[in-house]
Amino acid sequence: APVRVTTTARLRNASGPSYDGYYKAPLANYRRTQGLHGYNGVDLVSYDGPGAYVSASASGEVIISKQGCKARGCNGGYGNYVVIKHANGTQTLYAHLKSNAVSAGQSVAQGQLIGYMGNTGRSTGTHLHFEVRGAKNPF
Repeated sequence: APVRVTTTARLRNASGPSYDGYYKAPLANYRRTQGLHGYNGVDLVSYDGPGAYVSASASGEVIISKQGCKARGCNGGYGNYVVIKHANGTQTLYAHLKSNAVSAGQSVAQGQLIGYMGNTGRSTGTHLHFEVRGAKNPF
């Protein structure tokens, strides 16, 4: 059988401090399906299947909550997504959500439900694309 070669977006903004223990996994029961790519992001899939709960990796303020994505490339390919600003100056992004459970301006606690894992935007199947901006991604 032929070997299938895939390429991913060039890794950007992966440097920064390491905040050991600051970020909690956004999915309870997951595995990583792709290493660092894009803006310091990883792809995670839940063993709980489509619609699995996605929780805030750290407490903070929701600064973006985009949903209603129908087109494959909408919202820059992220589909439905949420961005949270944290007290340490970093941001986390949660993309390809089936639906969002939070709104911009809302304060969230670490572990709080923010959305449901989905397959929106430019996605290769149901998963969560998770980025840490401003620090090393611990996942």
